[in-house]
Amino acid sequence: MQFAIRHFIRGRLRISIPPHCRKRELAEATLAWLRRQDGVRLARINYDCASLVLEYDPTHEQSLRFLLGHLRLMDLRELQKLVAPGQYAGDLGTPAAKGDIGAKPLAQTCFPMVLPTISLALTFSLNPLLRAVNIPLMVWNAYPIALRAWRIWQKESRLNVDFLDTLAISASLAMSNPTAGALIIWLVKLGDWFRDLTMAGSKRAIGDLLEFQSKTAWIKVDGSVISTPARSVKAGDEVMV
Repeated sequence: MQFAIRHFIRGRLRISIPPHCRKRELAEATLAWLRRQDGVRLARINYDCASLVLEYDPTHEQSLRFLLGHLRLMDLRELQKLVAPGQYAGDLGTPAAKGDIGAKPLAQTCFPMVLPTISLALTFSLNPLLRAVNIPLMVWNAYPIALRAWRIWQKESRLNVDFLDTLAISASLAMSNPTAGALIIWLVKLGDWFRDLTMAGSKRAIGDLLEFQSKTAWIKVDGSVISTPARSVKAGDEVMV
């Protein structure tokens, strides 16, 4: 879950929240969960500014930093299970079933470039039957692009590059130039694939960092949370997990 700290002073910070976390039901559940955490004095969301404001006890700053780092690694479903495990269990189904933002068909997840490449190759065929079969295949490949454009418009009332891509693909089909439309789809899918590979690499790097940090432990001492080597933890220490 990508978010950014927009303003910070000791005891108070403001965080920009991603669009899929602004749903009222999920946002309120997250606020209730945050308010239960040690050291958190106030938690509220300004929906107009898309920001989360946290006021906390400065003595708990280390534990709060650790908490935010943990939340940054979570996806939407993991956040839902954390803040309201009973509320979301069983009623969301799979991500594709409820139209989660990150949901993708299996073919697009495992082999993202196969169908766009087949579609692009078919546009060079002179067989009218193959060219006719390629039209619904192009529509299938272009559907996720158009869906992203629609979701951005629906949630943020703005047009993005996905809208321009959808417009260009539609114009190519309307002008009986499927090769141009298939090429646009192929390039967009290639960019999406590179983006997903980059994100996966970033998650692995963060995971390696946290694995290194797991060699240390966070313990409470006189009301403050401090970091200490895991091997130095003694029986009776209060450990933050």
